[in-house]
Amino acid sequence: MAKIKQLKEGDKVVYPLTSTKAIVDENGNRVTIPTKTSELTNDSGYVTATKVVAQSASTVTIQPNVLNVWGEVESLDITLAEPTDGTIVNEYMVQFTSGATATTLTLSNTIKWMATPNIQPNKTYQLSIINNLGVIGEFNHE
Repeated sequence: MAKIKQLKEGDKVVYPLTSTKAIVDENGNRVTIPTKTSELTNDSGYVTATKVVAQSASTVTIQPNVLNVWGEVESLDITLAEPTDGTIVNEYMVQFTSGATATTLTLSNTIKWMATPNIQPNKTYQLSIINNLGVIGEFNHE
């Protein structure tokens, strides 16, 4: 029978590269490690993929941690929903395209922008708002 060495703080541990999907944590509990994206969940402590929602309404309340995508729009009036989980980063994400006439964008005036949004015609925009701090990117259609 193999001898098991008691580890102490600072000891280096080398894990063999095998198909084992579980380890033992500091309390001796068996911990399963996800090996497929489909096994990841929000409560596992791992990041999951962001949901994309195709939007069509010009006046909308958006949820955090969802990429809201519009096509070409004349105007957008966006309200940020209250987050349901205050223990995580809640990011509000928006993408839209401005047509021949620049899109009129309305958001809360409490958002502090890295650069004040200046919506131009025939451009696509992406916005990210975290903790009421906003950044906006402008992209050519080409």
